[in-house]
Amino acid sequence: MRLVTILYERRNILKHKRYKDYHKEVDNVLYKKCTDCNEWFEASESNFGINKNTKSGFNERCKSCQAIHNHNKYESNKEKYKESIIQKIKNNELYNSEFNDYILEGEIIKLILKTKNKEVITIIDTDELERVKSLGLRWTVKNISDSQQQYARAGKWELVNGELKLKSYYLHIL
Repeated sequence: MRLVTILYERRNILKHKRYKDYHKEVDNVLYKKCTDCNEWFEASESNFGINKNTKSGFNERCKSCQAIHNHNKYESNKEKYKESIIQKIKNNELYNSEFNDYILEGEIIKLILKTKNKEVITIIDTDELERVKSLGLRWTVKNISDSQQQYARAGKWELVNGELKLKSYYLHIL
């Protein structure tokens, strides 16, 4: 029992020491060291992104290193991922999501699009509902950067000449 206690205390000391190695406070501002590039940045969401599972509440990598890490991870698993998507398309297992909620009001349909923070409503004609539903897509909101414009958009993986392509559908174009 004594050995277990010592190992537990040692592990906690190492954890605490590691936190101190990667975090420092200067003039009441918390700084954090990126585990990949070893650069110090102010510990903020704009520099690291949020991670609720860490003591500081931020990711271990700065945003640019995290993007590189994610890209490398994607590249190493790309073929396996493509194969699984192709198999799901062939077995008709990929697009079984439910259609968006909607409200029927006379000659129009109010289609409810959900975003992270809110619900957005777009309007389509009643006679277009079946055609839009037949695509088997769940519609979301596409925000245009640097403007207030939003579009109803859906994405769907398709096999085109044996190649896997992600096709975007825009409701206003349909």
